[in-house]
Amino acid sequence: MELKDFGGAKSLGPVGMLLGERDSVRFGGTINTLKPGLAEFLVQEVKLGRIDLPSRLIPRLLTQMKRGKPVVGISQNGLPMVMPAYISDVRISDGKITLYKSVK
Repeated sequence: MELKDFGGAKSLGPVGMLLGERDSVRFGGTINTLKPGLAEFLVQEVKLGRIDLPSRLIPRLLTQMKRGKPVVGISQNGLPMVMPAYISDVRISDGKITLYKSVK
């Protein structure tokens, strides 16, 4: 990704000065279903290049990434995920993704 996608080096403070203009980004966290059709990826760790971002900077980084109107119910460390309404849960284990269908 390009650093400008996160608002440029200035948006990351001193951490931004340690990064090149383009580098790898890794997010770690959990997926929580909030209601039919909406889930959030709750970001618990971020690695920019070789740098582990301090957890208190995660909300600041995510704010730079989010576009459009805020989605009601999404936490400050969350990224919204549109899901089919029939999906009630998501589990990731041993390299496999399992989607659970809601039963009415």
